[in-house]
Amino acid sequence: MRERRRDRWGVVAAGAALLLTAVTVSSALAGERAEEPVPVPTSEGVEGLEGLEIVEATPLPLGEEPPVEVAKAAGSTHACLGATAVAGAEGCFQPYGDVIWVHDTKSDGRSAAVGVTTDYGRAGYVCIHSGGAGTWGTCNKNYKETGNVKLQVATYEKPTGRYFQPLAYSGWIPVDGQ
Repeated sequence: MRERRRDRWGVVAAGAALLLTAVTVSSALAGERAEEPVPVPTSEGVEGLEGLEIVEATPLPLGEEPPVEVAKAAGSTHACLGATAVAGAEGCFQPYGDVIWVHDTKSDGRSAAVGVTTDYGRAGYVCIHSGGAGTWGTCNKNYKETGNVKLQVATYEKPTGRYFQPLAYSGWIPVDGQ
């Protein structure tokens, strides 16, 4: 009888050790996968940057200061609104000039991308900045002052034309800044 109990507890202990090992290994693997970029699905019905016109950002001129903590745009007293970021890219919208700021924050071989849509039906586009890690670029468009824009930030791989998750979205930003 004692032998049976000892065998049962041995089986339970071995099973618990195996389960603990599986949990530890799977959580470590999950942590590794979280750092790897995942291409954005391109199937129909997926809200994303696919199919939008691509616009190359104008690199920030040498010697000009980028937005301070993505709060104030260079040479401007107006705030940069809707600051949104993912691993490798960040962006914001500066009213009073309708400027999209794009910042490549990671040396990963991908470009920073900020998609812009409006709430009044204007065709969306993606502002791509390929200036390299630590650099800023801008796209300048004119929007209806009574409208709103929404930003979608991602990273973009030029050779393949693919965007990568995670994606980050701003809320609706009033074009007039009010």
